[in-house]
Amino acid sequence: MIQINNITKTYQQGSSQTQVLRGISCEIPDGEFAFIVGPSGSGKSTLLYLMGALDAPTTGTILLDGQSVSAMSPAAADALRRKQLGFVFQSFNLIRNLSALDNVLVPFLPDGRQPEMQKQARELLSSIGLGDRLHHRPSQLSGGEQQRVAIARAILKQPRFVFADEPTGELDSTTGQKVFDLLRQLHQEQGTTIITVTHDERYIKATDRIIRIEDGKVLEG
Repeated sequence: MIQINNITKTYQQGSSQTQVLRGISCEIPDGEFAFIVGPSGSGKSTLLYLMGALDAPTTGTILLDGQSVSAMSPAAADALRRKQLGFVFQSFNLIRNLSALDNVLVPFLPDGRQPEMQKQARELLSSIGLGDRLHHRPSQLSGGEQQRVAIARAILKQPRFVFADEPTGELDSTTGQKVFDLLRQLHQEQGTTIITVTHDERYIKATDRIIRIEDGKVLEG
């Protein structure tokens, strides 16, 4: 479970401060498919990055299974991200000079686990329709194909949590639906907790958890 307790986030810009989150409290039980929604500039992505230990709150606490993520050392936070968390970004974040297969394997390089993961990576890419794209670089792939590579990279390690920031923001509606179908398949088959920031509520189902924020505060969730 993710528990968020009265967190704030303030950015310092020269002599001025910008408060993005203003006392956010909510929780996401294990196995949920959750959406963070709200107007542009409401703090959605900031909240997601704090949950994923990519940034630290100014005040308040974030607990993952009772452990304070916000109090972790940089080394501990890095280990958490590599072992238990998967990330999918709107901009894909693929390495331009690597093939689709090598991009999926990048997170395993620090552990020296690349050889044993290659077969699984090939099978995963094939299962999402990229079996004939294994050796293509990002510039040779469509936007939807690049996003599927990014999702494969995030889920190959079978993370407990996947954090997706506007994963369909640069895709057409048909391709966007395919991306969410893939995320929901992961959720159903592995029980992975999925937390997604989106501005497009067409992908939300009645059974999903919704955290609605505005002006840095929770309105729902």
